[in-house]
Amino acid sequence: DIQTTNISLYPVYSYDKDTGKQTLEGYRATESFNVKGAINNAGKILSTVSANGVNEINRISFDVSNKDQLKLDAIKLAMKDARAKADASIDGTGYNINSIKTISIEASSPVPMYKSFAGATENLPVEGGTISVQANVSVVFTFE
Repeated sequence: DIQTTNISLYPVYSYDKDTGKQTLEGYRATESFNVKGAINNAGKILSTVSANGVNEINRISFDVSNKDQLKLDAIKLAMKDARAKADASIDGTGYNINSIKTISIEASSPVPMYKSFAGATENLPVEGGTISVQANVSVVFTFE
């Protein structure tokens, strides 16, 4: 998946010190784009774009395709943990959890990792590492 993010066209002038005049020599075009692909193809993608004239790679970033589901899973686990801690805190007191009064959820998106490259070589090794998803919940339970 390739998506253009920016195209710019700039005039290029030369300056004659003797006459003090600028002369239009031509134009310089730049294009910025994002390329999405599987991690196992990252080295091949970098080598291909480099071989096809890309002379600057500002960064590569890693993300997951199922981040919404991962966030939901993290929230479910955080809620189970909150309930287990609430149950443990009233164990032996004679009280029981009755209901939930309020819930506040903070779920972070997967934290991408970035790497910078000045250029690419054939079969460039790219290691993805680990991406974490976190959820914090604040739950107020009622008890009786």
